[in-house]
Amino acid sequence: MKLKGNDKIMVVGFTGSGKTHLTRHLIDLYLSQGIDVLVYDSEKEKHYDDLDDSIRYRPLTGSKEEFDNKCREVYRRRNVVFAIESLDLYANPYKPLNEHLPYLWRLVHWGRKRNIGLIMTSRRIASVHKDPCSQCKHWFIFYTFLPNDIDYMKKFVGETALKAKELQPWYFIYWSYGRAKLYAPIGGK
Repeated sequence: MKLKGNDKIMVVGFTGSGKTHLTRHLIDLYLSQGIDVLVYDSEKEKHYDDLDDSIRYRPLTGSKEEFDNKCREVYRRRNVVFAIESLDLYANPYKPLNEHLPYLWRLVHWGRKRNIGLIMTSRRIASVHKDPCSQCKHWFIFYTFLPNDIDYMKKFVGETALKAKELQPWYFIYWSYGRAKLYAPIGGK
């Protein structure tokens, strides 16, 4: 798989399935290529403890306003991969994204032209607005079993979504441009 610094990536799966481990791997790949990364660490994950505070941001309040303010900073900054842990906490599927989170909306729709990439994780993909999902070229799908999550994911990755409920822990499906491939755990888990 070939990832560019302005790609949009979705990492989906049940709690403990390996999302953060893979996200950290992707972050390290970008950093090794000299690409700037900023992590919005909603979950205060131990996987990011060794990252400098210039790379990792731990929200103070966890509010949508704080999140969109950080999106605004990223939008103005340009030339960065913005990794968002647990997008489902912010991007409500029932509110217009351009009104609810206007700077996330800008990142999703105009970020590529500003050389901004997105890595977004979600435990509950059905709880994420369709705009970020529809713009992702790369999906990393871990174990997911809830019917509404599978049905929602089918809108974006087709029948590949059905295989999510059959995955073993830490295994994932990589989907891009209609092609899917099963991967073993990264790092020998």
